[in-house]
Amino acid sequence: MFDKFTGFIAAAAITATAVFAVAPAQADDLEKIKAAGELKIAMSGQYPPFNFVNEKNEVVGFDASIGSAIAERMQLKPQLITTAWDGIVAGLRAGKFDTVVGSMTITPEREKAVDFVGPYYHAGRAVFVKEDSAVQKLDDLKDKTLGVTLGETHEKWAREQGGWSIRTYKGLPELMLELNAGRVDAMPSSSTTSRSWWRSRKPDRRSAGSIRLISKAAVLRSASPSARTIQS
Repeated sequence: MFDKFTGFIAAAAITATAVFAVAPAQADDLEKIKAAGELKIAMSGQYPPFNFVNEKNEVVGFDASIGSAIAERMQLKPQLITTAWDGIVAGLRAGKFDTVVGSMTITPEREKAVDFVGPYYHAGRAVFVKEDSAVQKLDDLKDKTLGVTLGETHEKWAREQGGWSIRTYKGLPELMLELNAGRVDAMPSSSTTSRSWWRSRKPDRRSAGSIRLISKAAVLRSASPSARTIQS
């Protein structure tokens, strides 16, 4: 599936390089990064097929390809770092890595803390259940248990909706296992991510309803007290 995103990889690399060049704070960061000779790129490693750790213990996926392409365009060595999603913004602000390329959804709350570069793709949010579930629509989930990844916008959405119990998990692979085992009744996720990953494994899961379009972007430390979204 990654071949179809080749153009997006190139566009994201061009955009990110341009952002470093025009924002004063990021220009300072760029000089430090160039001196180090590498670009430290963070992601959860728990969001297949966009970023995950394969059987060779390598961080791979669409986000990993985007991040590596950005580094190569900047003539830097990519260093892919996996970290817990619920602390990834704090880690970026603390300087533990240079950028986040991990399918982060653009939200007003996050825009107050970081600068977004992109979006580099869009995806719909959907709620998934097992194929044999009695749930046919979102209203059927009342008093059921939803599983979510801690710190994701899907968790925020689930808590805002209410009407169900919520369990939090570290990432999508663990969440899928919990759904399959019946310990949660449903899980909200990016429709692109879940459908493509599950299709490759022929599981018995289906969507119980789509919700809305969400935009995914790369992330930099804020260049000013008031962060902004930079459209490519």
